[in-house]
Amino acid sequence: MILAVVIIALVIYLQKAFEPEIEEFPTEVLFDLSVKIAILNGNGYPNVATEVKEYFLEQHGENIDVVGCRNVDSHKFIYKQSLVIMKHDVPQKLDYIMKLTDIPFRIIALDDDSIEEIQIVLGKDYLEYFPNR
Repeated sequence: MILAVVIIALVIYLQKAFEPEIEEFPTEVLFDLSVKIAILNGNGYPNVATEVKEYFLEQHGENIDVVGCRNVDSHKFIYKQSLVIMKHDVPQKLDYIMKLTDIPFRIIALDDDSIEEIQIVLGKDYLEYFPNR
């Protein structure tokens, strides 16, 4: 009887000892500077860029610097899907924004004259990524 208890305890101990550790995605910023973003309304719904800007300021103000909030440049509200555009060569910051928002679509359109490093274009699906807005 005692031998059975010892064997069971040993099996439980060995299971716990060799359990793989689950790595969680770090929520802290992996770089020193904040990300300069612009939020662009690409769907034509009123005030959505401003609402999403407020979300970033409330939730991520220490890491996100919203330097622009406007309609898309062409004023053609044709975007069905939201997307993230990298304007400066900052792939770590692009990855951070994509993980933060869960927006799966990205475009790399480098422009050194751009103030923002990253643009977020809000498509008609923006509520999938910003549901409380």
